[in-house]
Amino acid sequence: MPLHTLYLVRHGQYDEADDGGLTKTGRIQAGLAARALRHVRVGTIYTSTLRRALETTEIFARSFPKVPIRSMHLLREGVPTDIPRIPDYAPRQRIRADRARAEAAFERLFRPTRRSRSDVVIAHGNLIRFFACKALEIDPVTWVKLGSTHCSITEIVIEQTGYMRLRSFNETHHLPRKLRTLSLAVSKQD
Repeated sequence: MPLHTLYLVRHGQYDEADDGGLTKTGRIQAGLAARALRHVRVGTIYTSTLRRALETTEIFARSFPKVPIRSMHLLREGVPTDIPRIPDYAPRQRIRADRARAEAAFERLFRPTRRSRSDVVIAHGNLIRFFACKALEIDPVTWVKLGSTHCSITEIVIEQTGYMRLRSFNETHHLPRKLRTLSLAVSKQD
C-alpha cells in the first residue's frame, strides 16, 4: 500500500531583531536537521515564505540539491485557534484567517498519494503543532500544550485510505542538547 510520509521541520532559531533571520545556532540546527533526513528520498520540499523558514530551506537545499522547492504562503505562521486562558491573545479576525489558512495547507499537503513518497515541510511551531492535532483527530486547540523545538522533526504518515499516523513528534535526536532551543510560551512570532 502506498504511503505518503511528511517530515515537518520547524525552522531554526531566529533573531527577531534581525527581521526573523536565522542565528548562527539556527543555521547549525538546520544543517543537522537536513543531515538527519539525508537517508530519505525526498520528493518535494515545501516551505513557508517567512524569512526564517526560507533560510532553513536554503540550508536544506544544499543536502537535497535536485529536490524541487515550493514556497507556500499557506505555511506562514499564525494563531490557528483561540488560546485558553489568554482570551485576548490575538484578534478574532486574525485567528479566523490564520485557521482558514492552516486548514487549507493541511488539505493541500496531507493527502494520500498513488505511489509511496516522502516530502519535507519547513514551517513554524504553531502550525506544526496544529497539523499534529489534525492528523490525530484531536481538538485542534490542544496545539498550545505541545512543545516545539527549533529544527525538530515531526513525521506523519498518510495511508492510501487517508488514515494518518503520527510516527514521531518534535524529534530532536539529531541536535546536541546545547542546540535544543525552543519557545517556552505560545509566540505571536513563532
